[in-house]
This record gives sequence, C-alpha cells and structure tokens, in this order.
Amino acid sequence: MNPSSAPQHDGQRYCQYTRIVPTPYGKAVQIPLRVFLHRVLPPLRHPLDPTLVVQKLLRAGRKASAHRPITLKKRWRGFAQDPAQVECDPEKVFLPFQNAVRAIMRASGSDQTTTSFHHNPACIMDGDSRNDDTLPDAYLTQRSSSRWTKIITFGEFHKENRYEEVEDNVQKVTESMARCMRNDARRRFVYAFTVEDTNMKLWYGDRSQILVSESFNFITDHQPIVHFFLSMVYAQPEEIGLDPTVVLLEDGEHYDITVFSSDAHTRIYRTLDLLSATGLEVLNGRGTRVWRAVALEAGEEVGEHVALKDTWTDPERQMEGDIYERIRAAERQEEYQADIDSRLPTIVYHGDVRSRGDNYKGLDCTPWFSTDAVGDASHPTTSRRELGRERKDHVELFEGVIPERRVHYRIVFKDVCRSLYQETSLASVFHALSQIILALRAMHSSGWVHRDVSPGNILLKADGNAVLVDVELAKPMGNRDERRVGTDDFIAVEVDGQKYLFQSAPTTFSPPILDVPEHDFMDTLIAALGPTDGAFPPGTTVFKISKLFPEESSSLPPGSHGDRPKSNVPLAAQPVKHDEPSPFRYNPLHDLESVWWTVVYFILTKEIFIADDPDSRSSVIASDAQRCNAERLFYDFPSRRDTVRHLGDFARRVQDVSPGMSEIGKILENMRRQLVEVYRIVERNPRALNYDSIRILYEPFSQCFDIIAENKKIQAFKIREFTIIPDSADDLLESERSEATSSTSSCTSGKRSRSDFERHSASPSLSEKDEAQSGRKSKKIKTQHPEEPGQPNGRRRPYLPRRAKTQAGSRR
Repeated sequence: MNPSSAPQHDGQRYCQYTRIVPTPYGKAVQIPLRVFLHRVLPPLRHPLDPTLVVQKLLRAGRKASAHRPITLKKRWRGFAQDPAQVECDPEKVFLPFQNAVRAIMRASGSDQTTTSFHHNPACIMDGDSRNDDTLPDAYLTQRSSSRWTKIITFGEFHKENRYEEVEDNVQKVTESMARCMRNDARRRFVYAFTVEDTNMKLWYGDRSQILVSESFNFITDHQPIVHFFLSMVYAQPEEIGLDPTVVLLEDGEHYDITVFSSDAHTRIYRTLDLLSATGLEVLNGRGTRVWRAVALEAGEEVGEHVALKDTWTDPERQMEGDIYERIRAAERQEEYQADIDSRLPTIVYHGDVRSRGDNYKGLDCTPWFSTDAVGDASHPTTSRRELGRERKDHVELFEGVIPERRVHYRIVFKDVCRSLYQETSLASVFHALSQIILALRAMHSSGWVHRDVSPGNILLKADGNAVLVDVELAKPMGNRDERRVGTDDFIAVEVDGQKYLFQSAPTTFSPPILDVPEHDFMDTLIAALGPTDGAFPPGTTVFKISKLFPEESSSLPPGSHGDRPKSNVPLAAQPVKHDEPSPFRYNPLHDLESVWWTVVYFILTKEIFIADDPDSRSSVIASDAQRCNAERLFYDFPSRRDTVRHLGDFARRVQDVSPGMSEIGKILENMRRQLVEVYRIVERNPRALNYDSIRILYEPFSQCFDIIAENKKIQAFKIREFTIIPDSADDLLESERSEATSSTSSCTSGKRSRSDFERHSASPSLSEKDEAQSGRKSKKIKTQHPEEPGQPNGRRRPYLPRRAKTQAGSRR
C-alpha cells in the first residue's frame, strides 16, 4: 500500500493517542486500550465474549450474593476498598486478584487443570531488591508450574499510584519481560500487566518494541481485564510468543531447533550446551544465542558438533551467511586469500526462520500495530524485501512511532569456538589479535570493512587459532550507511561521534614513546613499531610513516631525511581542498582502532597474575587506580576521545597498570601515536581513503602482537577479573570517580557516562546495572555473568559488563 492510498487520518489518530513511556530497556509506546485489546492481544475464539462472561460473573453465586465474584456494588470481591486505602502488608493487598482471575476462568469454562493463576507467595515488591531468580508478583502458568518456560503471562503490583511506585513497576515488568525472553529460547514476544492501586495497564514486548496500553480501573471496569485473561488462557502456544520451530525437550534445558535454508529446505539440530548469550541482557535487540549442537536424522544424533546461532537481524541487511560468501568471493591479492579462508568461519546451513502463515511459509519477524488495517500484524510477510517496501510506504505516516522491525535468522557454523572474553592466557590474546589484524588486511584489501571488531566477535578454535565472526554489519568501503554501528566499549571514537576528528589537527610527527627500558624484550618490541630516539636505522623493519608521505618533509623527525623510495601511495594521501566538508564514512582505520581498544580492554580491565603464583600481590599493585581508568575509558565518551587524540593522556593512564604490564602499556601508546599520525594525514582527503592509504600499518601491528605473544615473560601471565577491593581502595575509587563525573558533566559534548559504579555483590554470579545516560537510548541493564572457565571459585566477573550492541541505535 502506498502512503497516498492509506487513510491519512490513520497516522494522525495513531500519533494523537500515542505517548512515549521511558523504561530501563528503551522507550515504550503507549497506545489506546481498545487498540491493545483488539490488535495486539491474540484474537478471542468463538464463542468467547467478554460481555457475556461479565454478565455471568454478576449472576454467579448464591442469591444473597455472598459468593458472587462481582459484588452488587460492581466491584471485584475482596476489593471493597481501593488497595491504597487498605492498611495491611503490600504483599497481601492483591491476594483477591487471583480469585478474580480464577472466577473469569471458571465462568468461561476453562479447564483449570491445564492453566492456573498464582499470586507469588515470595513476591518482592521493591524492584531494586530483585535478582535473576525473582519471579513476578503474579503469573498465569501451564499445569501449575512456576518455571519461566511454563509462564503464559505475568503481572507486577504496587499498592500506591504515586510516581515512584509507577516507575518501580515499569522497571519490574520490563525486567521480568526480558528475563522471560532470556530464560526460554522459544519466546519471540511476551505479554504482561501492571497494577498500581486501581490502575491496570497491559504490556507487550518483542525484540524491536515495547507497547503499553492506557490504564483502566480493573476493580470497576471489568470488561478489559476479562478480555485480557480470556485471550491469554485460550491462546495457542505460538500466539503467546512460543516459536513453533523450537521444541523444548522434557529435561527443560535442551531444544530441537529447525534451521531453514534460502531454498526452503530444513534441518533439525539438537542443542547440547549454551556457548554464548551476550545479546540477552536487553529486551529490544538482537537476542543472540549460540549453542553447541548436533544434527538430527530420524530423531538420532549424527555428525560432528557444530555451532548454531539464533539472532534477530535488521531486514535491510543481507543475511550473514550471504555476506560471508561475498567477502570470500571478492577480489584480493592472492597471498591474502589464505587469511580469509582460515580466519572466517565455515558455514554449514543458514536462512531466515519461517514460522507464520499457512504451513509456516511466512517470515518470522517482529510486527507493528496500528489503529486500522495499515500494518496488520496478522498478514504474513514472505521476504525481507517486502518488509523494506512496507517501511518505506508508511514511514511518512508513522515516523518515530513504527519500530525498526527485525527478522529471525539462524546460521550453523562448522567449528565450535570460544569467545576471546573467555581466554585466560595473555599470550593467547595477543596471538589471536595478531591473526585478526591479518584477517582485516585481507578484508580491507578486497574493499570490505568489518565495523564491529570486539572480543565477542573474535573466537578461538580448539587449536588456538582465531576467527573473525559476526559480519552482519560489514559493508563495502564508502557505503553511505549513516547509522552508528559497533560495540560500545570497542568502537572507534570517530564512529562514536560520527565525525572526523583529525582533519584540523596538526600534522607534526609524534616521536615514539620515550623512556623505554633498554633490554632485549623491549628492544625487540620497539623494533616492530619504531626506534625510541626518532631515527630510522637502515635495514630495520620499522614503522616509516615519514617515508610513506614524502611531501610532508617539514613534519619529519630529525635524522629521517635519508634516501627515500618513491611513494606509490594513491591520491588518497594527497592533501586536497574541498569547499564542503566530507560526509563521515566508516573506513579501515576504524577497524584497526577497535583492535587497539580490545588490547586496552584486556590490559586495563583485567587483573594480571603469574600462573604459578595466583595470589602474588606484586601482580595486582595499582589495580585501584587501574579500575578507575578502566571506568573512564569504557564508559565516558570525552575520556575515550581525549585518550586517542591527545598526546600523553593514555601514557599517563598506563602508568597505573600492574608493573608487569607497564612495558606493554608503552607499546600500546606507541601504536596509538602511529594510528593518530595516519589519521591526520589520510583524513586530509577522506573521500578517497582506502586500503592502499593505510596498508603500511597491518604488518608492523601484527608482528608486534606476535612478538609479545612469543615472549616467555608474557607467556607466564594469566588474566582474571578484578578481585573485591578493600575499603581503603574503595575510598580511592570513589574519589577518582567523583573527579571523573565532575569533568564529564562539564563537557557538553559527552554522550555517555557511568554514574553509578556498581560494587561487587556477595554472590559469585554477579548482577550489575549499566546506566548509559546519553543522547542515545538510555538503558538500565542488569546482567548476570557466569564464572569463566578456569577461574578460582569466588572470583567475580568483570565490573565492566559486555554492553549490548548499538547497531542502528540512532540516526544522526
């Protein structure tokens, strides 16, 4: 349907009755109650009629009305007074609510042996006191079970209707919705409700949106509550969000999952164990899970173990498996092909999930709802292209209201790997990053950029070799995608700010790091990147930035004016004047900067110790200041920007790392300077920036990491999460944090800050909140991190949670 043919008043009426409700998991769109009842809820089956059920409830019981569910005053029995007026424990005020729901079920003829409604006897009314084991205040379940996999819908209560209670209920219900989706791999969407005093709201959430209805008085306005519970009790499993292509086995932990191919063929895989669930911290998002799995034939397990990835993707992007094939098939130098073949995963099977329409031929995608027939969620979509046309057709009517729809997608990889996050050997981290730099060189030489380099997308095979995964965001160079993409902690600062930062910077050459200890280990490392005195001795493999750009003779360091080969660098490096500023584009340097941030992450946010002496105090000296620096660099945009741009900022911070890592810190400072030098020169003409402009960087960076990885001193180091720090260290950290908060708040260009640095809990499984107060979406996230393999009992997961990806998070 074209916008011209759609009823214009539809969009106006939809927006007129719509307002945004902030939640810890993004914005919720409030819609009219009638729209929620008739378009969002599963349709009522004939002969169910809420009006007839209400009338039956009014007549039920004895003539004296002593047992009628609805009294003569037209109130639910047990609610003679409004909850706010009742003087008793808040946990007991809403006990009559379950009696009302059970009466609705009896009046409709429901078999209460298959479904039952429960008031949680151990409910925790205060949202801040909850953890991942907390169940909602009330829930409708299958067969009297209280497991998340059996819950149909649930609700959260508060006795008062004050602002604080409403906000707390919003927090509780959205966290419970996210927890329900996280604990059941079959869940595609979820329904819920909240009650504050007499006001009841209905909720819906999926991987792209949160909807909430207008409030109504559940005590006196009986028809909406009857409609809601009739819809839930009689809904089919797929209508309450359960995926028909996923079967939960009797043990309640493993699944049989159908994977579709692009030509409509299917294979079934049985999950063995969960490898990764980093995309489940948020409600709206990709919801990525990765399992170790095995193929099934006639119900029997066959073949080798594989990795099965289940995720929700942007319909405007190509399928990840197709992008892998395009990258492999792209033209590149022959010597780089081996890096692509060995550093990208092998695809076994992949395709979009089909679970809607007749014979499940329709694409499984998140819906959007409107007041009239526009965007009818019951109409199955058959292709990604159809979704793109639909969005384009109605974008003018519903701009800012229609969510970014997502498509359910599955892909199977041949190799079962582990994330770089799980690596405990420092040498292995550097060895993996050395290989990833060569993989990026092969990608960049064929005209592609990855755009999401992070530890979560670097996997290690059983033999220790690294592969680069998650190319869903990869694009050909120069692509005009204006969306900010990447993983927050590792994104290049230019990409974070969506503008070039080095075009107006001075082009004077920065000498390599000074005051380097003179011994064999550091001499070998410095030789890979540059000498300490600014000279370039003949015959050494040094980082000759000055040789790359001979026209910049005035900016060369002393002693570097010897015989220079003729430059073969394309015009991308030549200074060109433009009347208009160049539009910002993602380029290969941004991928390399993400690798640099990955190394910084492991050096600053980890505790380094000697393998044979894990309790050595010498390995954790200065960790208090190190924690504070980690907080600044990974939660504060101005600090990240200044660290990359300004001379001495990072050098000052690495002085606080463990003594054993100080030398590595100096090498990272050297790499930062070299990155900045290339940024400054090539961004004089960013329109022509390409692989040839920066190809001199790959080999030295890769060699540097290899040399570090092969050093016996580094091989003796292990990495682990920070231990609980003593009170005196806490005081120091609080002081540093106050200073960081003060400096950040005074900077108007800052986009995010971590205002509440969470202390470690007493539980080995740590639940943390990550508050990103910024111009983008603000999310309050509680993340549970399991213990890493090989870590001693009682060690805590990092205080820096792995943040949700922000691809397509906001348009600039």
